[in-house]
Amino acid sequence: MRLCIYFGKDGASEISFAVKLTTDIYTMVKVPKSLGSSETLDSMNYFYLKAGGTQSDKYYYNDGKLTPRVSVAIRLDKGRVEIFEWDNDCSDCDDCKDMKIGSESRERNCVANSISELKIFVSFIGKDSDSRYMKSAQLRMSQFTRYSLKSLYNSIG
Repeated sequence: MRLCIYFGKDGASEISFAVKLTTDIYTMVKVPKSLGSSETLDSMNYFYLKAGGTQSDKYYYNDGKLTPRVSVAIRLDKGRVEIFEWDNDCSDCDDCKDMKIGSESRERNCVANSISELKIFVSFIGKDSDSRYMKSAQLRMSQFTRYSLKSLYNSIG
């Protein structure tokens, strides 16, 4: 499967990267700070993903702050992309903010003033074109943090 990552700034042109993904494994995509020519991650204010003709909502930076990592689960139905589900977590951050996705603030994530690269963790939910269940969603970030000591402590208190 081909995943395209688009970076943009309101009123400016978009820059895209294409990555080939294997739908049966969990994948980490690293996007370098330099996006080519004079553009950098810091100079953009949103990004979004496209795969199989489906587009995610735009993921906006928060007051100029970037997120060093995002986790997304791509929901498949018989190998066809249905929807992108953002699956982020703030369990191990010093600075955590509500991020604007699409037209509303609904996703908490770690933020920083500057980052050296953006890491996008991609997993899959649903069935592939051969009707096999995807297993990579079991490895997404939120599945690990549910069982951390910090989450246990917070649930007790």
